[in-house]
Amino acid sequence: MTMVMDGFELALPLTNAVITMDLAPDRSGASNGIIAGVLEVEPLIHEFQKVAGSFSEALCEGTTFQSLADQLRQGADILSSCSSDTPASCQDPAMTCDAISVGIGFEARSAQLGEVAAPVPPQPDPCEP
Repeated sequence: MTMVMDGFELALPLTNAVITMDLAPDRSGASNGIIAGVLEVEPLIHEFQKVAGSFSEALCEGTTFQSLADQLRQGADILSSCSSDTPASCQDPAMTCDAISVGIGFEARSAQLGEVAAPVPPQPDPCEP
């Protein structure tokens, strides 16, 4: 899943993704939509570092960014090795959770598609030397 935040494209690899929704009888839209899955914490931290560094290069490293990174690590509530085929693989008291379970709600309606817009040029990573 890719999101754009402050001009930076964040690559958020969502694993074990599930998409559900209630389709309108005429298929013109959907309600109660949910995109759910698992995000590994360390790649998420790296992606957020780009955004933080765009506000101030001081946020590329140091205690302030490490505090933010530690908060993301503390939010981990599932194992990245989790498999929807074997739910028991999602939790193991002997292991440290290294991913965050996410759910994003949405509503949808039919749209008239036009021309495809040109991609936004990638921003340089302010935290890369």
